[in-house]
Amino acid sequence: SATWFFAVKDAELVEAVKTAGGSVVPAVDTAWIAGDANKVKNLLAEGGVVTLNEAVTLTTAPDHADGNGKKDGIRIKDGQEVTLNLAGQTLTGDFETYDYRMFQVYNGTFNLTDGNIVAIAKPFSDGKMGADGMSLYGIVMVGGNGNGAPVANISDVTLSYTGVTTENADNGGSAIMVNDTKGVLNLKNSTIITANAAGVYCNQGKATLENVTFKSSGEFAHITTCVAVGYGGTMDIKSGTYTAQDAVIYVYPSGGTINISGGTFEGKIKIGTQGNAVADSIINITGGTFNGSAFNSLTETQWKEFLVNEQEGTIEVIGAGTNNVTIKVAK
Repeated sequence: SATWFFAVKDAELVEAVKTAGGSVVPAVDTAWIAGDANKVKNLLAEGGVVTLNEAVTLTTAPDHADGNGKKDGIRIKDGQEVTLNLAGQTLTGDFETYDYRMFQVYNGTFNLTDGNIVAIAKPFSDGKMGADGMSLYGIVMVGGNGNGAPVANISDVTLSYTGVTTENADNGGSAIMVNDTKGVLNLKNSTIITANAAGVYCNQGKATLENVTFKSSGEFAHITTCVAVGYGGTMDIKSGTYTAQDAVIYVYPSGGTINISGGTFEGKIKIGTQGNAVADSIINITGGTFNGSAFNSLTETQWKEFLVNEQEGTIEVIGAGTNNVTIKVAK
């Protein structure tokens, strides 16, 4: 079938192309968007490639809600594969949701590339926070309803997200979250900048990180870290630079595994367990530099200088001084 390029506001042309069996590849007219996240949702629902031509700030939330009637993010249509090419531009999210990320991928494939995204978190207009929600809880959610096999391929982007710090907020969210047993995140050649929040949290599912720069600041609640896993999630870290004011790596007490074959890490490592853990908490290390020292040069005593025990269990350092080091807390 043919490939057509068009301005999104030409709705009649869109329908004519689709009726004729052509594929739709939108080049976004940013004036047409007018700050409305719902229009971006409708664009992405068509599948194919959507390309921005200038910076956009979204201030009006999508017009749909989750099953509880709470405001949702920009949901990628189930079964679709869509590419959002930022083309070097900056997309800013500044709209209200209830504990949702800017983009929600439940059962499709979302490819995000080449540009910048900024998500602005702030108290709800009624002042509520925590369990009642906040404006945005991060940038991309992979999964969330347990009924699909969502995939996010993210490359050559800079994602910036700052969690809200108030006494009523339970945590600051995360820039990217994998939240499905079949969820998959592939993140490479990118920069993740967070404050009072996690960079990538793999809560079930699997994430693979390659050549990513993380910058984490703040010491707010338990979520502040570059990368984290929990509830049986698995993360493979191949390379990159990970710098944190607080925790650079966090294996939640619910259990999970991080495999590290390379990278430079500066900050604490938090790991622990709890009574309802679904798996052991494990970090397998076969490469990388930690707080200025090659992983295979560190003694057990040196490792424990920057290991922090979260909640329960005893931290084991297995194979210190070798090319296969495991840090473990059994459930």
